[in-house]
Amino acid sequence: MNILKRQWEKFKAKSILGKTTDILFLVFIVMMLTSDGRILFQRLMLKTGLFGDFHSNESQVLSSETLAWNFEDKNGEVRSLNDFEGQTIFLNYWATWCPPCNAEMPSIIDLMKKTNGKVKYIFLTHESREKVEGHLARKEWDLPVYYYQYAPPDQIASSALPTTFVINSQGELIHQSKGMRNWNDDQALELLGIKPISE
Repeated sequence: MNILKRQWEKFKAKSILGKTTDILFLVFIVMMLTSDGRILFQRLMLKTGLFGDFHSNESQVLSSETLAWNFEDKNGEVRSLNDFEGQTIFLNYWATWCPPCNAEMPSIIDLMKKTNGKVKYIFLTHESREKVEGHLARKEWDLPVYYYQYAPPDQIASSALPTTFVINSQGELIHQSKGMRNWNDDQALELLGIKPISE
């Protein structure tokens, strides 16, 4: 008890700036202890613009094996990348328990609205349908989620979450990023072949 009293006396003796710094540090620590707090912090970090380079990737033609890779939709129907031939594909590996995945998702949802059906979005997960559907309902997210049947081919394999691949309408891999990104900007629209709309 004496330790707490001494700390309180030290805190009271500090300047306004010192007290403010201590309080902000304490708020930060408490925030980092919760999943929602970590997601909020990561979203704030995304807004700094320090994450994401959309011009550092070279095009790579995807093999027929890669394009034929199978996964399931929410109804259990088997799909492959070939089903979306001629479309630009935004392929995102994610999980409900992944804070960076949840941090970037609102910016992806905003991007989906801006692309207005001109891009095919595929959100792939290893998790059960029940867990995913519950998470989406809590977040009020309407996402086209797909489920692994087996591991992806090497050209589009990644153990990091989130990972995003962009495949153009010619079947070329034109972008790969590991980690969270802010997708709600003109660079992302240009990457997807969408002309940004002037506001």
